[in-house]
Amino acid sequence: MRNKAKVAAKFAIGRALAVMYGALVGIGFWAIMLMVGPVIEARLYPVIHHFTIEDVVRTPAGVLFTPHFYKQRTAFYQGSSWEVVNEDGSNVRVQAQLPTVFTAPETGPVGPRVGRQIFLPLPEGPQCFIGTYFHDTGFFWQAATRFGPFCIR
Repeated sequence: MRNKAKVAAKFAIGRALAVMYGALVGIGFWAIMLMVGPVIEARLYPVIHHFTIEDVVRTPAGVLFTPHFYKQRTAFYQGSSWEVVNEDGSNVRVQAQLPTVFTAPETGPVGPRVGRQIFLPLPEGPQCFIGTYFHDTGFFWQAATRFGPFCIR
């Protein structure tokens, strides 16, 4: 009777360790996927590409421009981030202002697109800035597509 109990206990411990090992492998897989997935997606299949700025107007308070880009796939626009590139190479985030009121999410069709006008409050003089657009693609992360630097004189 004792041998059966020992065998059953060893079997239960082995089964528990196998379940724990499987859980750890699964957690490790998803941890790596959540770190590597957005990078691979941004490099191999970004939501938008061929990003240019046009209709640039320089004012004493900043820069007004219209973004033009090609949208490769359907995704929900989440927002954008803009940074000024300093002479020493560091970046400082600036708050973009949208001159036109917009209340609905920008999903839009795939193909060439013209975005809303954007105003960036930049100091006078030559400035360079970088933009990042964020989209919800349905994966477990937010797709980020980075553009620039764009330099304004």
